[in-house]
Amino acid sequence: MIDKIVKAVIAVIGASLGAVSGVLLNNSGLLELPSLQSTLVIIGISLVFGIIFFLLSSKIKKTGLKIIEALETEILKFSTMDIVLGSLGLIVGFIIAFLISQP
Repeated sequence: MIDKIVKAVIAVIGASLGAVSGVLLNNSGLLELPSLQSTLVIIGISLVFGIIFFLLSSKIKKTGLKIIEALETEILKFSTMDIVLGSLGLIVGFIIAFLISQP
């Protein structure tokens, strides 16, 4: 069930990227089409990207899992205290940077 949800999410992300690229292609002036035709082109590009991402979703999922496993093994090398102190240092650094950037 989770596999189907992940595939659907990846396909929706692909369709969204297709829609954005279609709109950018339309706005760049490369396509001199009437309104209805440009809308159909955007829908077509969106469908093509969605199908491509759906077909590649299993490969994308496997690659993502490999990356997550590699990150997990790297994080397990550090002690809990190192992670907590590093996070606190990062938060303090963000606060200082925010305060310095204010006029």
